[in-house]
Amino acid sequence: MMFGLLLFNNVLTVLHCINKIAESQRELLQAREMIDEAQRSLTSSLEEGSFGDVPNGDIDEDSERLESVKAAAVSSIVGVLASLPISFYEVQDLPQLFLRSSIVFISCALFGVTFRYAVRRDLDNIQLKTGAPAAFAFVRGKTRQHGF
Repeated sequence: MMFGLLLFNNVLTVLHCINKIAESQRELLQAREMIDEAQRSLTSSLEEGSFGDVPNGDIDEDSERLESVKAAAVSSIVGVLASLPISFYEVQDLPQLFLRSSIVFISCALFGVTFRYAVRRDLDNIQLKTGAPAAFAFVRGKTRQHGF
């Protein structure tokens, strides 16, 4: 009798494990279907060019300049505010603080504009291709020159 009870208990355990395996396989199939759907969606989006690619001639120069000014302003203000605690600690007088903050302001403004243009997809723009590396090099050189 005890053997029959143990056998029945083992059969129930095996059936429970089989049920869990089947459930896991269903979840795995659902996940694969979701991955396939995401890949199809990504492929169709890439084919449509809906990731910010702008055809040549459709760029509004004035709005681009305004966005560049916004990027420069935000990055320079945040950069100066972030550098103030260190500057207060390291400088001895107000003109030195002003000079240091001015350098940080200009560097951060250049970085903001450069970063904005570096993440764009306008690959036909020769100024973008040459200007982004040049601006990063300029900012790097200025920081080395002033010992930051």
